[in-house]
Amino acid sequence: MKIKYNARNVGAAALGCAMIAGTVCAGEETVSPSIASLTNMQEAAIPSTDADWAFSFSAGWSSKYVTEGLDCLPGSGIWEVAPSISWKNLTFSAWYAGGDSANYDELDLVLGYAWNLGKWTVNPWYEHQFYFTQDYNVANPALTVSYAVTDWLAVGAETQVKVEHQDFEAYYSAFVRLEWSPWKM
Repeated sequence: MKIKYNARNVGAAALGCAMIAGTVCAGEETVSPSIASLTNMQEAAIPSTDADWAFSFSAGWSSKYVTEGLDCLPGSGIWEVAPSISWKNLTFSAWYAGGDSANYDELDLVLGYAWNLGKWTVNPWYEHQFYFTQDYNVANPALTVSYAVTDWLAVGAETQVKVEHQDFEAYYSAFVRLEWSPWKM
């Protein structure tokens, strides 16, 4: 599928540029960080004077695609690209992935709103999943509530509901999340 190869090439190119870029043009000034910064690449890609806007991009590969306790692609890894744009507390993101040795393509579009209440965050979100190789899609409303223990540690709970293959499914989980940004400016 042409979109699969285009998305993979765009993701690989963006990740490579972010890793090896030495000089980034940010508005009128030229910034030369000692370590290439994905944050600076993002600021250069979408210049904005409004601090309420944010953009992020990630790309990656995993040796297995395990979700909700299931190995979704036995014997295959998965590659992924995920751009995201936020305005204040509203976020729109996309996650596109494909199997590296299996015939699999998935696109997830997510719209969420996060209320920050001190150290608490309440985040209702909606995800729509499109499976191109299986020719169906899934609506997935969800709610995540978390508490920031420190600036790098959060704990919380999440619940999701969806109808997949005409079966109603609901998931819940408790989590501990560590966050680290190696290129934080």
